[in-house]
Amino acid sequence: MLSELEDENTPFYTIKSFSVIVCIAVALAWIFDHLYATDTVYYNSLAEQFSVEKIDELLELRSKWSILVYCFIPLFYLIKFTLVAGCIWIGLTMVDSTISFKKIFTVAIQSEAVFLSATLLKIFWLGFGNESDYDLNDIQIFYPFSLLNFFDTEKIDPLLIYPLQLVNPFEVIYCIVISFKIKQIIKKISFTKSLKLISLSYGLGVMFWIIFLSFILISI
Repeated sequence: MLSELEDENTPFYTIKSFSVIVCIAVALAWIFDHLYATDTVYYNSLAEQFSVEKIDELLELRSKWSILVYCFIPLFYLIKFTLVAGCIWIGLTMVDSTISFKKIFTVAIQSEAVFLSATLLKIFWLGFGNESDYDLNDIQIFYPFSLLNFFDTEKIDPLLIYPLQLVNPFEVIYCIVISFKIKQIIKKISFTKSLKLISLSYGLGVMFWIIFLSFILISI
């Protein structure tokens, strides 16, 4: 059983990797909520829009459903890894039709560590400020080293916020990490070709995702 857990080609390894990523993500979400998405931040952010009683109701509702929100994190990552792996798998079938979806799925899971490190950096970054300086909207949309940080979010189209968030070095590192792992699986392609294929397939997937979200936001 131990050897199966350490073998990257077994379902046990994939499940273990998924469990580790999800546990870290839940822990970081809990830390972020308790350090920055505090009651004080809610009061400061919503005081001009709602009465104190209404904010109290919102906080009570938030506290009531917080556990359920954490429970949805595994589902979120399952969907994310499936979509990412699907885009990459379609692109890679052009050079190797025998590569399995499961291997790409495992690679997507492992590479998520890049984005978790960005979340950890965000937690430390915000720690240098004061709680009274933060607005609820600011802490939600802030992303370390993203292009969004160079814009006043109150003066730009809300549809541009997410695309600008995605322009950051972590996306580049993510593609490099996946390309390196794919190169290890498909020995016959070079790292450069792997990087091109990943950038194209993943990039197109992200582009379609942005278009889909924009369509949803416009329709609301």
